[in-house]
Amino acid sequence: MDPEDALIEKIQNNLNNNGFPENVVAFPLNKIQAIVEKDQLELDMILSRLSMAGIYSQEQSDKLIFSTSPDSFSSQEENSPEGGEAPASDGLGDLLNGLGDLPFDPASFAGKSKEDIMSMGKDMMEKMSETDKAELFKKFMSMPADQKEKLMGKAKDFNLF
Repeated sequence: MDPEDALIEKIQNNLNNNGFPENVVAFPLNKIQAIVEKDQLELDMILSRLSMAGIYSQEQSDKLIFSTSPDSFSSQEENSPEGGEAPASDGLGDLLNGLGDLPFDPASFAGKSKEDIMSMGKDMMEKMSETDKAELFKKFMSMPADQKEKLMGKAKDFNLF
């Protein structure tokens, strides 16, 4: 099994063993970071892939908190003592925002199931002109390498190749 897939499965199992999805679950951030670094993986990619499976996360001080809804973090954000902004989840919409102006709203993917996202994407592609598709491809090709890699990771999650 791919090390990234193995870690995602391990996180999912640990979440389930700790009452997820009924409960919000927190793990020590330093332990997860140590595992990720040991296996030479990227934490952002792991969290992104988890978000695509409906497992959202947010770093809070020394913890990584997991929930079934990204909305649960916005209420915690408002009640945070520092009043600071929480890190945005690294979901598909966030990655697509890296493409700049698009003929659709990347935020429309937030919280959707894999099947819904695939259906929405198919509908959008059918409605796009060949010129729009070519422009989208150019934007993708001009993205920074790390963003392209993350977006391709999402495509892998969706079994697009």
